[in-house]
Amino acid sequence: MLAATVLRASRPVPLLRVVNGAGAARLACSRAGAMAEVRAASAPLLTRTPAKPSAGPAPVTRSLVARLLSTATVAGVEVPRTKYSSPMVLLHWLIAAGFLTCIGTVKLAQWTPKENPKKYGYSKGELMMIHKSTAVLVAALVVPRVALRLFQKQPPPPPGGAIEHGLAKLSHFYFYAMMIALPGSGMAMGYFGGKGIPFFGSTLAVADEPNKDVASTAFKAHKQMGQIIQYVIPIHVGAVAWHALKGQNILARIWF
Repeated sequence: MLAATVLRASRPVPLLRVVNGAGAARLACSRAGAMAEVRAASAPLLTRTPAKPSAGPAPVTRSLVARLLSTATVAGVEVPRTKYSSPMVLLHWLIAAGFLTCIGTVKLAQWTPKENPKKYGYSKGELMMIHKSTAVLVAALVVPRVALRLFQKQPPPPPGGAIEHGLAKLSHFYFYAMMIALPGSGMAMGYFGGKGIPFFGSTLAVADEPNKDVASTAFKAHKQMGQIIQYVIPIHVGAVAWHALKGQNILARIWF
C-alpha cells in the first residue's frame, strides 16, 4: 500500500499495476531516476537570468536639448534654454576683451610720462591707434550680437525678486547702449574731425567736409561715457560674485 501511495502521489507516467514488493521497488527506482532527469533538464530554465535589453541610442536629456536649442519639446513639455547660445557666448567674450583693451590702452596713454614716451612699450600715438582700431572691431561685432539679442530666444533669468530682475534688465540695456554709443561716438569724432577713422595703420573713412561742432560733441560724449563705464564694469562683474554667494552660478549661462 505504501508503494502504491508513493507512486500515485508522484506519477508523471501512468502505472498499470503494482506487483509484488520487488517489482514495486524496481518501479520506484525507475520513477526516481525519471524525476531526477526531469529536474536536471528543467534546472537551466529555473536559474536562467533574464536577458539584458539591447543597448539602444542614448536617451535625449533635457540638459542636452536645452544646450542645442533655444526651446525644445521633451515629452510634450517645452524646455527653455539654461544658457546663451554658442554664438552669443563667443560674441560676449570677444566684445568684453575689446572693451578691456580699449580701456587699458587709453589708460596707458594717459599714464605715459612725457619724459619717457615709451614707458609701456608703445608711444601715446600707438596706444591710441590700438584703442581706436579695437573700437572699430567692437563696432563690427556689436551688429550680429544685437541681431541675436533681438531675434533669438534668450534663456530665462535666474531665480530672484522683481527688483533684482529689474536691475539686471537695466544693466543689460546699459551695456548694449554703450556697445553702440562708445564706438559710434569715437568713430564720429574721427570722421567729422577730419582725421578719419584709423584702423591699424590705415584710414577707413574721412568726411568730405569736417564738422568741428559734431566732432567736439562726440568727443565730450565719448569721454563721459568712457569714464562711467570703467566703474560699471566692476559692478557687472561683482553681480556674478553676488549670485555665487546665493548659490547661483550665472557665469555658466554665458560660458562655453
